[in-house]
Amino acid sequence: MRIAGLMVLVGLAALVAQPTLAQDDAKSACRIPRFRGATAPGGATIDMTVVNNGKPCRIKLYSDVDAQLATTELHAVEEPQHGKLELSGPNVAHYIPNPGYTGRDQYAIGGRGPTAKGTTASVRLNVRVTVVNP
Repeated sequence: MRIAGLMVLVGLAALVAQPTLAQDDAKSACRIPRFRGATAPGGATIDMTVVNNGKPCRIKLYSDVDAQLATTELHAVEEPQHGKLELSGPNVAHYIPNPGYTGRDQYAIGGRGPTAKGTTASVRLNVRVTVVNP
């Protein structure tokens, strides 16, 4: 499988199509490493670093990366304590830290969407955030 640009791949241990999480570093100031297990019980836990420069960290969720099928449902499972989580569209989430804040935060998002095999994939991401100065 080929990864173009700044797409971050989510590998699954399950027998369903692979969802992916992507970010756009040209428009945001966040870093998310590759991870596995988004469909496992309790979901995947990822670590994200965000530069607090007023720009949102954009995360895009796919229910099937091979077919580029986006999640059709996305919802907040846990809101952040030191920032704002905005859901825009069925598969895009933005995290924006509070102005001037540095330190730790966390949130969780859940999603569901179609796969190329005609099934539905459920995904949960538990996001641990480190907010740093610009």
